Formats: sequence, C-alpha cells, structure tokens
Amino acid sequence: MKKLSFLIPAHNEEKIIFQALNNLSTLHYQHYEVLVGLDGCTDRTPTIVGEFVSKNPKIFKSYVINTRQGKPAVIDALMTYVTGDIIIIHDADWIFKVNDHSLFLEMISWFDDLSLGGVAESFPIEFDEHLKKRSLVFNSVAWSHYFWFEYQKKKFTKRKDERLYIDKEKMSFPFLTNIYRRSLYKKNTTLADDFERTLDILQRGYDIIVLSNAYYPRMVTSYHAITLHDVYKQKKRTAIARKQLFSKYHLKTNFLAYYFGLFVFMLRNIGKTRSLKGFFGVVLWFVIMGFSIIKPKKNTSTKEGWLLRVAR
Repeated sequence: MKKLSFLIPAHNEEKIIFQALNNLSTLHYQHYEVLVGLDGCTDRTPTIVGEFVSKNPKIFKSYVINTRQGKPAVIDALMTYVTGDIIIIHDADWIFKVNDHSLFLEMISWFDDLSLGGVAESFPIEFDEHLKKRSLVFNSVAWSHYFWFEYQKKKFTKRKDERLYIDKEKMSFPFLTNIYRRSLYKKNTTLADDFERTLDILQRGYDIIVLSNAYYPRMVTSYHAITLHDVYKQKKRTAIARKQLFSKYHLKTNFLAYYFGLFVFMLRNIGKTRSLKGFFGVVLWFVIMGFSIIKPKKNTSTKEGWLLRVAR
C-alpha cells in the first residue's frame, strides 16, 4: 500500500493551522505522514503543531526551517525527511476534503500505473455549496477560478480510459499539480510552484490526470472571507509568477488570444452563477485581472514575491 506524505509550509499560521492538522488526524488511511515546516514562526504555530506531534508522533512531524525564502524553499527542506511514495502539497489554510473514502482509495490506486506522474487541481479551493452566503469578493475568486478550471479542461485535456488527462500537445497554459510521485520531485525556482511542477512532470514524459468529479478528494479553504486587498496581492503575485514561469520554460503563449477566449467562455457560462454576487463577482475579477495584466511589472525575486502572500 502506497504511503502518502503531506507537506505543510507554515509561517505564523496560528489562526488556521489547527483546522488543517485536525482534519488530517481523522484521515481513514494507515500509511501516511504529515510533515510541517516551521518557517520563522513568531506566534503560537509551533505550539499548536507540537500538540499534534506529541499526540501522534508516527503521523505528525515538525521541522524548524527558518529560511524565509518562501514556500518552495520550505518544501525543498522537508523533502529531506519524506518517506512516502506520493507527495501532497498542503497549504496551511487548506483542508484536504475526502467526501467518499472509496474515491480516495481509487485516486491512490491510479498511481499503480507507472506512466502517471500526478493529479492536477481540477476545482477551485474556494468553491463550495455555501457561496451565496459568502461575500462579493469571495464569490469573485470562487467563480472566476471555477470558470478558469472549466476553460482549461475544455481546451487542454483529452479523454483516455474514461479519465481526463492533460493534453501535452495542445496545452498553452499549465494546470496546477500538488499531488504527484515522490520520485518526480524537482526543486522549484519560481513563484508558480504548482504550475512549474506540472511542466516538470509533463516534460519527463509522465501523464497527469484532471478530475471531472468534484467528489474526489480535493483541497478546500479553511477560511471563508477574502478582502479586496488580498485578491490584489494574489493577482500581483500571479502576474510575477507567470512572467517567471514562461521565461524559464521559454513558453510562447498568445496571452491576448488566451484571455480573450477565457473572457468569451465566462460570458457564455456566467448564468451558472445563478446569483447577483456570482455575476458581479466575475465582473470584479475581470477588472482586477485586467489591471494586473496591463500594469507594468517590476522585476521581483521569488523571495520578494512570496512576501505578497496573504497573512491569515
């Protein structure tokens, strides 16, 4: 039976990390570990993590990293201690949601196929059944990401053996991958670590599955509020990450054509929001996204870019 390794980079996460760890403590699976990298914490994060380590040291382990070089550097340091076969990158403000245990076991069994390198993120972490109760800004992020994922699946996937896979020949914009074989780990150097991971795996000739069913295990947020300032920082960091990524891999994508296609796709499907919050949320996303694309970007290092992360 394959062993899973959940890697959680943590910097001052006292408000939210308990939810992530408590959820993993109830995972109905015998072979897994949770490795937390404490990166320069000055709050109660080490104490909270330490309580889980004390209660279940076979599962939970913590390591003081203190590099303050960003998420990829913490993950790179944690890889020294990994003993699992499958890596699952887990942000501190996420919850690994398992709706159906049989689907969880099925997902793990996919890795029996040695040609499979990973499983891509296929649904937004913010997308849930309570969106109408969330704020306009939260709806903006959730619905815009939902349409982006659906657009990606429509444009850049192919069906094989009743499953969706990334189509390496058609893909002009990468998916995000956070579940993958340990043997395929490669140090990331850009802010776009999950996008970068996808390209690394595909370039080595492995397949990546894209989920078509939201009931498969996936990450969801442990938070239910997002500020406009947070979204702006996120899009600013995304713009820097995109520039780094496409420069590193010499990818040539016509962004005007890509985003125009996405814009048309969203307009055609905006009725799926079935709410004014969803509708105006998508409109708000276009404004923010347009600003992040048009506004000139200064050259920013990966370390500086990670300072744009949201502090929960």
